[in-house]
Amino acid sequence: MLNAWLDCNGGDCSLALSLDLRRAALVLDAGSAIDMLAALKARDGRPQLYVRLSPLDSDRVDAELDAILPLAPDGVVLAACRGGADVQRLGVKLAVREALHDLPAGSTRIVAMVAARALLGLSSYVGCSPRLHALGWDADALAADLGVRNRDASPLRTARDWVLIAARAAGVAALDATLDGLPGLRAETQRARDDGFSGKFARTVAEAEAIAAAFGATG
Repeated sequence: MLNAWLDCNGGDCSLALSLDLRRAALVLDAGSAIDMLAALKARDGRPQLYVRLSPLDSDRVDAELDAILPLAPDGVVLAACRGGADVQRLGVKLAVREALHDLPAGSTRIVAMVAARALLGLSSYVGCSPRLHALGWDADALAADLGVRNRDASPLRTARDWVLIAARAAGVAALDATLDGLPGLRAETQRARDDGFSGKFARTVAEAEAIAAAFGATG
């Protein structure tokens, strides 16, 4: 329901939280999920707040945006993003709602989770939108799309490398998936840092702390 990542630059890491409305709806009604976002938004010293959206071709996206934009989240996470055109289309939807709710134009960032079908067109992210803040990859989603059973399989390693290269080419952050959980997370995160990733996804507070330590966070 809540996912986190460390967005790191050198020794400084900032925590970002994303609320998955679809998963939240399994245990909360929609109103309660929105109330949770509002409560997080109101806290002093809060992390960056994002909301994970359904894929852009889903019939739920417009309703999700209508529900969350009045709360002015820092950004949105677009699942199964198929390329720069999806980012641009989402940007138009965001611009309409920013104007409607008197939010600064372009203030809502986009983190794009790269879909398997986008892997052969990653150059489309370069220059696609000033809203694009990061590219990330979801190991489970890509494994399912590619028919891969082993998370250490060559196709997933290749996809990871391509996402990193595309993010660097686009001048945005590259966010790595977490594969092993706490036992191997510190070494896994050190590899991500050494490879050039800007941050890494975490599913628990303990994972976030381990990632911050491996990235050398100073605060």
